[in-house]
Amino acid sequence: MVSVIIVTYNSESVIENCLNSLSKSIKRPKSQIILVDNGSKDETVKLVEKLYPQTIIIKNKKNLGFAKAVNIGLKRVREDALLLNPDTTINKDLLTTLWDVSKKRGTAGVAPKILNFNGSLQPSCGNFPTALNILVDRIPLIRNLFPISEIIRKGAFYEKKRVADWSSGTCLYLTKKALDTVGGFDEDYFMYLEEVDWCYRARAKNLKIIYTPKVSIYHKDQGKSPTYSPAKFFNMRRGFITFFEKYDKPVDLFLFKILLKVELFFKMIFVPKNSLWTKIYKKTNNL
Repeated sequence: MVSVIIVTYNSESVIENCLNSLSKSIKRPKSQIILVDNGSKDETVKLVEKLYPQTIIIKNKKNLGFAKAVNIGLKRVREDALLLNPDTTINKDLLTTLWDVSKKRGTAGVAPKILNFNGSLQPSCGNFPTALNILVDRIPLIRNLFPISEIIRKGAFYEKKRVADWSSGTCLYLTKKALDTVGGFDEDYFMYLEEVDWCYRARAKNLKIIYTPKVSIYHKDQGKSPTYSPAKFFNMRRGFITFFEKYDKPVDLFLFKILLKVELFFKMIFVPKNSLWTKIYKKTNNL
């Protein structure tokens, strides 16, 4: 049985569409849905209870973060698991395809192609982070010196089945063997980079993440840049620092913190004093 774990937080506006698409896709293998709600203030839980009463719902009293919520869901899993964001719409063949691909020996996880709702590609997998590839990814002038980065950001990289260092937790199929071997997510990550950390630990156990373009999903969130979400801005950068510290990468940590200082210096110029963004930038500066 595959357990589909969906972590929600004020997801009332998107969860019905996600569950509708999921209900139409389940053919094989046998599956169950586990919804872990992180203390939503809206009607997310009531809506799911009404429309999909067969869903296993776990109600947290507050927002515990993505990693901890996933781990709570994993305690109810007996075989494979599929992590799925609530703001997704999935292809009817998703579960069957990922399940089939996961049977390859040495597979830790399987990830589909992820698209924005306008049909454009959403970059969702890649190489493990270093200060250099973060720098290349963020600054267009430097990116032009490394054409491979643009290939990964755009379509060519995603047209073929391949082994990836990591893939996004937006939609990530995890095998029972990997869960038994690697364990759950590291709860030092509140949100962002926890799936990268998990994939890194899987690689250390000689297990692979397989990306397949054979099946795709649509994901709403990525239409917004991290720049426009204070929580996302802070947690993503905190995630990189946690990753570099945990795996004893002093050079990457040092260079990333310099890059972060430069980024914050220029951003602070363009935001009003005492705004929410000013507070977030100051908080980030203390990481």
